Amino acid sequence: MKIEFSGAAQEVTGSKHLIHVNGKKILLDCGMYHGKRKETEEKNKHFSFDPKEISAVILSHAHIDHSGLIPLLVKQGFTGPIYCTHATRDLCQHMLADSAYIQEREAEYLNQKKAKKGEELNPLSPMRLFYLGDTLKHMRRYGEAVEVLNKGIEMDPNNDNPHWSLWLIYVDRGMYKDALREMEKLIEIGGIPGWNASPEEMEEFEIVSKERGWKGGLEWNLDRMIEKAKKEHVSPFLVAQCHVILGHKAEAIRWLERAYSERDMLMPYLNTEAAFDPIRNDPRFAEILKRMGFPK
Repeated sequence: MKIEFSGAAQEVTGSKHLIHVNGKKILLDCGMYHGKRKETEEKNKHFSFDPKEISAVILSHAHIDHSGLIPLLVKQGFTGPIYCTHATRDLCQHMLADSAYIQEREAEYLNQKKAKKGEELNPLSPMRLFYLGDTLKHMRRYGEAVEVLNKGIEMDPNNDNPHWSLWLIYVDRGMYKDALREMEKLIEIGGIPGWNASPEEMEEFEIVSKERGWKGGLEWNLDRMIEKAKKEHVSPFLVAQCHVILGHKAEAIRWLERAYSERDMLMPYLNTEAAFDPIRNDPRFAEILKRMGFPK
């Protein structure tokens, strides 16, 4: 066994300890560094290891200096499981969202200062465009949503979030050729757990989608998501979404029950996501909404 201290060494923030054991790399905590602005920005942008090579993460507790960089770890390629207590998981859902909000507000403040100096704005704006576009999608204002989401993609082509929203819009509007293009981009980017693919898998997807169309491509990818869910975390909410798009209503409900029990962070979108409209009148779906406290 070998242990590398990638953070919180001779300091008390940014805890990250890399354990090498039996050919595996296990990361104990993935915390955000807090300090002077320039030093903080540099330490929170880069890891001293390749996130794609991490087999698993063990999270000791929910404090941001122990958990705050998990979203960045996933964005940069980590796809393994994260082990923690139920209490830590529940707290992280709130604390990570709160941390993201604080960072957005700080970025807006810094951008205002830079704008006054004529400096280039921090490219956090693609994410703001995504949030605006996704909100318009939930309001069924699809034309405006597509325009805003595409602007965000122009600024950051490899951000998977707007591609996901566009994919759902195109499916809902019956624009299947466009939906297939967005699905292919999502698999290529691989930022969504369960959708990442090797070059060989990408070739297989292209063959399947050419032979069986967008629905065949989605069925192929759904099978992969379910298989990967046996070994790593894959959002049950996203699996349910795919099932309902394919017309698998019973399976969609089953995966939504799992999403509810696991407190999937995407569940708050359940009441407005158009993809679930085909099962909105199902009593089992209504029961899940009731348990979540949504109004009728």
